[in-house]
Amino acid sequence: SVIASRCDRVVKLGDGRIVDDVAVTATAATSETLDRITRLDSGA
Repeated sequence: SVIASRCDRVVKLGDGRIVDDVAVTATAATSETLDRITRLDSGA
């Protein structure tokens, strides 16, 4: 079986509020996108 999905952005929540909004684009390097999504702080 094959499963496919698509994501344009990943939103991180903290205490019910958006703390980071990460755009996911086809042109961005995969490793950089994963690093930003998995980072614990909001980058602010």
